[in-house]
Amino acid sequence: MQRFTLLHDGSDQGWQATYLAFYIAVRFGAPLQVLHIDPRKNTKDLKRRAIDVETGGNAAGVSVETQFLADAPQETVRNLVSSVDGFFLPQRLHSMIAPTLKGFSCPVWVVSREPETHRMAVLVDDPSGDVKVIEFANSLSNRIGLPFTILMHEENYKDKFRQGWPETSWLAVPDVSVTAIASVLKRLDAGLLTLSVSNLDLAGILPCNCIVCPDRWNA
Repeated sequence: MQRFTLLHDGSDQGWQATYLAFYIAVRFGAPLQVLHIDPRKNTKDLKRRAIDVETGGNAAGVSVETQFLADAPQETVRNLVSSVDGFFLPQRLHSMIAPTLKGFSCPVWVVSREPETHRMAVLVDDPSGDVKVIEFANSLSNRIGLPFTILMHEENYKDKFRQGWPETSWLAVPDVSVTAIASVLKRLDAGLLTLSVSNLDLAGILPCNCIVCPDRWNA
């Protein structure tokens, strides 16, 4: 059985990450561990939020395990990303968590907005990580029933990968700037973007929900 973990800070993005984690956990039949933090250290708010998440999880059919973290969770996160199958966090915590993600072995879901589940996109940019990213997107697509389009930074990537992915939709992008990628995602109506670890920083600034796939990911 797969296991997922969510980092919840009580923000709007924290709740959006919760809803997306519920959506994915249900489709994998997986339990969800929720790590609650609160910069204000308001114990009453933390407990109320935990009850709300557990109630929502029960309604969605997700088994929720609650844990409270007293302070910055870098060390906890460092241990978790090597022992779970998926880690969800609000984008606003990306800069705090990103330094701990070097060498991580599970997909990291960076959530910035309300989940949209119409189509996925995959950014092909790094030759050393692209194959793993496409394999992950294909596996996820089959599991949750979302089609995906591969976004290419250069035209020659089409020839490089098309032999292994003949039925996949491909689209060239002029560059990997935030503006260019956001424009393409809007045109595709894609609510999820899968990236290689070399593009981890993009996940912290793009106006979409991102999945950062580790180089060591295995189906």
